[in-house]
Amino acid sequence: MRGVAPTFGQLFNEMFDNFNGGTLRGIANTSMPSVNIAESETLFTIELTAPGFVKDEISISVEDDHLVISGEKKTENQESTKKYTRKEFTRQNFQRSFYLPEGVAQESISARFENGILSLDLPKKKVEEKTGRKIQLQ
Repeated sequence: MRGVAPTFGQLFNEMFDNFNGGTLRGIANTSMPSVNIAESETLFTIELTAPGFVKDEISISVEDDHLVISGEKKTENQESTKKYTRKEFTRQNFQRSFYLPEGVAQESISARFENGILSLDLPKKKVEEKTGRKIQLQ
């Protein structure tokens, strides 16, 4: 039974190392930010939490009718003494994607970032009221 335990442990570790294309540490540094979505008559509003990020670390794009919000933060800590140098790199990232309904005016989407909260306004397209008309028979 002793020979089985190390093999099982190795298999278990490899399973997690291959999950998400990297290591378990990569999973721990990837997060899914919380989101609030609201709708009014004229627009959709999305609020996304991104504490610890700054504006330059966040990217927003529209790709094939999807709103894609992502963030990436890289830091490097270095500690040096006469005998050794130790560097630690950390990386935090996230990505959220939202399907945009047909009625969203994609060219008018606006965003602002304040106190770790990303707020997006997605205006709805103005719907032209269809007017009816009577057709005369000839």
